[in-house]
Formats: sequence, C-alpha cells, structure tokens
Amino acid sequence: SCMQSRFALPPRDQWPRMVPTLRYIRDHVIPAVGPVRAVSGYRDPSANRCAGGASGSRHLRFSALDLEPVAPLA
Repeated sequence: SCMQSRFALPPRDQWPRMVPTLRYIRDHVIPAVGPVRAVSGYRDPSANRCAGGASGSRHLRFSALDLEPVAPLA
C-alpha cells in the first residue's frame, strides 16, 4: 500500500547528509524565490516507490527535499 506518512524520520546516521542541502536552500533558493516549505524529505524504499521516485533518489539518503514557495511567485 502507498499510504505512507508524508514525513518519515530518517536513520540518525543520515541526518548530517541534509546539512549541505539546507545550506543551499538558505543561500540560493530562499534569496531567489522567498520562503519555502518542505513537502517531501526522507523516503524509505517503499515510500520512494510509491512516490514514483528514482531508484537512486537522494531522498533515500536524506539529502534531498521537495519544496514549494510559501507565497505565490510574482
């Protein structure tokens, strides 16, 4: 079944992998588009399949986030 939680807690040893992604968002994405919210983060293999994610998706390693702008883009 694809009734997965929208957000799952990644294994603790994977947490540091998100740091470069968060820095990139802070330094490049937010200045370009404004505040954003995460709509997808870590995915275990089952959740990744359900989401149609690539077999090598960075979501599996907790180094990717799917984002959406908080406010409409002008």
